[in-house]
Amino acid sequence: MQWNVYNLPIVLSAVILLILFFLLLRLRKARGALLFSFVVMCFFLYALGYGLVITSNSIDKALQYFVIERIGAGLIPSFYLIFAVSFIEDFNLLRKSFIPLYFVIPFCAIIVLLTNQWHGLFYNNPTFVQGKYFATLLYDPEIWYYILQFYILIGSLVVNGILITLFIKGSSIYRKQIGTIVFGSLSIIFLHTLFHPNMLGLFDLKINPTPYFSSIAGIIIFVGLKRYNLFRFAPIVRETLFEKMADAVIVLDKNRILVDFNHTASEYLSINSNDIGKPAEQVLAFWNDFKCGDAEVSNRNDYEYKTSAHDVATYFQINISPYFDKSNSFQGQIIMMRDITTQKEAEKVLESQTRLINTMLDNLPIGIFMVNAKTGKPLIANNRAKELLGRDILPSANRENLSEVYEAYICGTNTRYPTIEMPISKGMLGESSHVDNMEVERPDGSRVQLEIFGCPVLDAQGNVFASLVGFMDISDRKETEQMIQSQNKELQNLNATKDKFFSIIAHDLKNPINAILGFSHLLKTEINELEKEEISDYSSVIYNSTLQTSKLLENLLEWSRVQRGLLDFSPKEVSLQELVDESIEPLLASARNKEIEIKKSQLNGLSVCADRHMISSVIRNLVSNAIKFTPKNGCIEINSEVSQHFIKLTVTDNGIGMEKGILDNLFKIDAKVNRQGTEGEASSGLGLLLCKEFVEKHKGKLWVESEAGNGSTFSFTLPKEV
Repeated sequence: MQWNVYNLPIVLSAVILLILFFLLLRLRKARGALLFSFVVMCFFLYALGYGLVITSNSIDKALQYFVIERIGAGLIPSFYLIFAVSFIEDFNLLRKSFIPLYFVIPFCAIIVLLTNQWHGLFYNNPTFVQGKYFATLLYDPEIWYYILQFYILIGSLVVNGILITLFIKGSSIYRKQIGTIVFGSLSIIFLHTLFHPNMLGLFDLKINPTPYFSSIAGIIIFVGLKRYNLFRFAPIVRETLFEKMADAVIVLDKNRILVDFNHTASEYLSINSNDIGKPAEQVLAFWNDFKCGDAEVSNRNDYEYKTSAHDVATYFQINISPYFDKSNSFQGQIIMMRDITTQKEAEKVLESQTRLINTMLDNLPIGIFMVNAKTGKPLIANNRAKELLGRDILPSANRENLSEVYEAYICGTNTRYPTIEMPISKGMLGESSHVDNMEVERPDGSRVQLEIFGCPVLDAQGNVFASLVGFMDISDRKETEQMIQSQNKELQNLNATKDKFFSIIAHDLKNPINAILGFSHLLKTEINELEKEEISDYSSVIYNSTLQTSKLLENLLEWSRVQRGLLDFSPKEVSLQELVDESIEPLLASARNKEIEIKKSQLNGLSVCADRHMISSVIRNLVSNAIKFTPKNGCIEINSEVSQHFIKLTVTDNGIGMEKGILDNLFKIDAKVNRQGTEGEASSGLGLLLCKEFVEKHKGKLWVESEAGNGSTFSFTLPKEV
């Protein structure tokens, strides 16, 4: 071999290309790097083969190296074309079934070259000229030489056409990258066509300078690609993914170096193409604020970023996510920035409205409670609802157990309120309802009666998505209603009392007063004509009628004082024997007239705590009634029984007794039970009512036992001590 100033630079160019090949292999996981390494390898074979040709000592060696040169040159456009196509993401052109088509002409040319000695279709008449400085292989090019040269030229033009298209359509960021490749590629074509001895032949050169140009172009392209990171993304894909997105997109490599960004990112962060290749912490305003450099690069990280320009706050949602190649190897990070200022403003409005609604709900005098229609899970409960229920929202509640969880009962019972009948449950079924018979037992054991209004809540499509109830405490109202009912009943009793009074006045006073008027009129007008016995009889009738009227008026007056609360009540310890004796003293004459015996037993030594006037009236009325309804020769017994705290006094007669109908209405003011005695004695029924009132005033009890024809027994109790 002959080494000189001509062949050494060519061999050196080949070495440079080989170094570039290995550098590209280190980047083989980056997009396009491996394909471009094949292009560089072809340039290496081309330069190496030609360098060895011009250093050869024989034609045989020169022809062997010539084959290496032609193989490298012939494969350059094929790999270059695949490299360019990969950048436009045209996967149809990269399918395995298409790739062999790119190598048909080069492989055929290589086969023809290897078998040229038998057919001479690639070259003829090879000669080896040993020059002063280098050897030259001369030959006559044949058809397949020109086919291969034409393929190399057309392939190079197609590749550059693709790259020029990308350059035109690409953004300013990628034009530097594409322009570097276009410049390197076109310079090789131009210089190869201009200076190659077998091309235009404008210059009479004995040496082919193309290997020099290829190494120089390879270095230019490699440096440009490495500097501008063209291996990272395809430009047309970038246009689709980046520039047409409303969100800002920023791309960092595995070293957190800025690789790419779209127009929106430029507006948001005030970055430009000069920032490509700089570390993220230098060009991204938010990077240091959130200490993004400390975050795990292989994990997704989310941030919210606020800036203020011209005193206007702008909010961004930032997402930093890793991206990986097909072998799941970490390649870098993609940053997405979205302007959420409008969303933030809407959230503020919504928050303000929510506060307003919550304020309104929490200040309502009624409880508000809402549950999910499908699950029954509580959604909303205002303060009044929590106060009435005695509970907060209970997450364990569902549509099957609402009655149990919130301790709902039917009013006045310990029966669980049926869940399906609750307004909250009916609202889930799309029904509106109203109840006022539910009680809720609170954790402290107290119960509150509720009136509840329920309705379904519909979404925009008219479907039930929630059930809403409003409820209030009606315990006081119910008490008021009961009080009103009680007062109404009392008014009815008062009206009955009034009617009784009128009835007594109209009936019971009418007869004796008429008798008094009638007989007194006879005495006045006919006294001179009447016999002494007649005058005596008339006077007796007037006396008895007056006595009856006086007694009735006395009862009426006492009844009136009791009803108006004007009767004094002064209980004191008093002898029972003494009390009975003085009470029946005025009645003994009436008993003698009817020949009725009054017996007293078991009274001595007993004392009771009583209001003397009231109990005297009770005993007198009971004994008077016994005399009234007992026939001649009858008997009345007054007895007592002693218990621990009370003394029971009984008045028993063997008179005409009472039927059940009379017994049932005996102590009712609005029932007419008055009847005549055994000798026509008048009866108003008012006396027994007075007796009942007086006994109950002493916290005692009055009752009667009687059968028609078998007499009656009236019993009442009095306390032994004050």
